[in-house]
Amino acid sequence: MPDSQRSPEGDSSALPRVLHTPRSHALLSESWAQAEEAKRKERAGDDLQLPHEAYAAGAPCRACGRALLGEPTLGTDEESLARIDADNAEFRAEHTACNMGVWRIENNRVEHCHLCCPFPPLSPTQRDELRQLLYPSSLRALHNRGCRSVSASLTG
Repeated sequence: MPDSQRSPEGDSSALPRVLHTPRSHALLSESWAQAEEAKRKERAGDDLQLPHEAYAAGAPCRACGRALLGEPTLGTDEESLARIDADNAEFRAEHTACNMGVWRIENNRVEHCHLCCPFPPLSPTQRDELRQLLYPSSLRALHNRGCRSVSASLTG
C-alpha cells in the first residue's frame, strides 16, 4: 500500500491519509453539491419549507412526513423510546444514499435527513434578531439615505 493510503497498524477505524488531501476534500464537496442540486431539481416547484405557524402547530415535515416537534402519540417510557429509535434506524437505512447524515431538534428523538428535509423555519422573533444582526439600524439608515439621494438625482 502506498504511503499516502497507509493506516496506522491496529487501528481499523482510522481513515487513510488520502482522505485528508485538498483534492479529496474538493471531490467530496463537489459530490455533496451535485447531490444537493439533484434533489433541488427533483423537487422543482415543491415548497418543502413549512411556514412557522404550521411548524408551531405541529405539522409534520413536508419532505418525509415525520414529526418535527416529536411524536405526540408516543410516551417517554422505554418501549416508546425503543420504537422511535427503531424507526430512526429504518429512516437512516432508507437515506444512506444521501450521504449527508441526519439532524434532529433539541430534546426530540425523531431524525430527519440533511439532504431531503429542510430545517424548521425561524420564528418571527428569530427572524427579527437575525435581521438586526445582518442589518443594524445604523446601516439601514445609511442605506435609506443613499437610496433617497439616488432617487432624487434620478428625478431631478
